[in-house]
Amino acid sequence: MSRGKTVMYIDNSNIFRGCKKSGWRQSYQKIHRYLEEQEGAIWETHFFASEDPNPRDKQSYFYQALRRELGYQLHLFPLGVRKVVCTSCNHEEWVPNEKGVDVGLVTQLLKDLRNNVFETAIIMSGDRDYMDAILEVRNAGRKVELISWQWSLSKEIQEMCQERNIPILFLEDFREKFEKPLGDIL
Repeated sequence: MSRGKTVMYIDNSNIFRGCKKSGWRQSYQKIHRYLEEQEGAIWETHFFASEDPNPRDKQSYFYQALRRELGYQLHLFPLGVRKVVCTSCNHEEWVPNEKGVDVGLVTQLLKDLRNNVFETAIIMSGDRDYMDAILEVRNAGRKVELISWQWSLSKEIQEMCQERNIPILFLEDFREKFEKPLGDIL
């Protein structure tokens, strides 16, 4: 079954955390190709990430490659900070913290829904924060697909997907197809 006009929305922070836990990194290029081989072209991809005010060269090159080689629309938000307090000794420390990614992704998704930009939305994340937006897309008669790490997919989203027959592609199931070779950018 064809997806029709498809737009993908990627929460890089969620996927990056999954890479750290799983011990391997996915290739966005391989995932993109695989999805297009399965059911046709992805019309547009929105990539959401938090960025350090002084990004490392490798990070900047990665973002440039996403834009140049895959045509992704980048939505980069300044990295925030949050206070962490040790419960044992009360030591306080400010640590980097993602800000704006979830709200940015939902805003773009709902704006595109309102403007009839897609027939199918592919959301690459497992965050519970997207549940209401996914329901809005489905209630508007559009298709939704999810790509997530199995361990990071919220229980509520997984149950909703099962109830509403929303397909989920688990990255762990495709390691051989999606793993990025060491040294590759995309």
